[in-house]
Amino acid sequence: MAVVVMLLGLGGCTSEQNFYCQFQDVPSHGWVSQVPLKFEPQFPDSTINECEIILSVRHNNNFAYRSLNLIVDVMDSLHHVVRTPVSIAVSDEYGNLNGSGFGGLYQCSASVVESIPCSAVKSIIVWPAMKGCDTIMNVEDVGITLKAAK
Repeated sequence: MAVVVMLLGLGGCTSEQNFYCQFQDVPSHGWVSQVPLKFEPQFPDSTINECEIILSVRHNNNFAYRSLNLIVDVMDSLHHVVRTPVSIAVSDEYGNLNGSGFGGLYQCSASVVESIPCSAVKSIIVWPAMKGCDTIMNVEDVGITLKAAK
């Protein structure tokens, strides 16, 4: 299973336009709604002024919901926060899983912000926001990708 996760990890961050990509594991006992995942992007190329923020979720085929609702907070260096609700469609109305993957692991992604000044991104905090659900099960890891805005 570790090899599958590693191969998906390599595939999730290979685009030449991506200048930051990081995934964080979700505990095997579930993702508790009061415990966010925090990302602190690095910006190696000072020529990129605007970036797009993409959220990716890897889940196994036992994920019980059609969509995964999350809150993404983008915080700048002055601690100003831009909060964006994100809903990732995990399966269609018939239960067919969306996204890519193999084995029992799938990855779905959604754009959080299509264009934001790179200087406005100090940290990105991802919160689970499933109504009536304190702990989300069968999410393996969550990732943030930044790429140059179009």
